Amino acid sequence: MPSDRSFRGLRVWQESMLLVEDVYRLSRRFPADERFGLTAQIRRAAVSIPSNIGEGGRRVAGRVDDVGKMLNGLIESLQPADENWS
Repeated sequence: MPSDRSFRGLRVWQESMLLVEDVYRLSRRFPADERFGLTAQIRRAAVSIPSNIGEGGRRVAGRVDDVGKMLNGLIESLQPADENWS
């Protein structure tokens, strides 16, 4: 992930947001009788792409932080008692 750890910095997220804009723009041309059927379904599907990328990005970052903290705790617990005070 980017150094700021934000999914918004990922090119795939940025491109998926452009795709959402395209889908909304194109789906405006669909027939009115499809507004609550096909149009809504296609729009929800398009929005789910960047949403899932964002959710996954947050979840991975949190897990990385958690594992890092656990590893640091393990390292500290394995140090001899007199080295903890240096």
